[in-house]
Amino acid sequence: MVRKLNEGKVRRVIRCLIKHREGIWLRNLARECRLSVSTASFYVDKVLKDVVESIGVKDGKGRYVGLRILRIKPEILKVLESEGGGDEGKIINFIKLLRRI
Repeated sequence: MVRKLNEGKVRRVIRCLIKHREGIWLRNLARECRLSVSTASFYVDKVLKDVVESIGVKDGKGRYVGLRILRIKPEILKVLESEGGGDEGKIINFIKLLRRI
């Protein structure tokens, strides 16, 4: 099954990550964005992988186990702040640019 991307959901996840710059647990991110944990994980792992840093313990198969903390990569935040603040539109444009390359 191929998942259809929902830009509204992506924007909600990005807004939440900008709000919690120091990091947020995946489960709390999902709750705050009104998404299931698997949907939030999908968007973080597949769509936002170039801009989000995941901190947690992985098992032998490379899957996260237990707590997983997410945050926007510090270098991305620096660029956003130098351009006048964190805006989800800038991050989405950055992701779209990466997909074209």
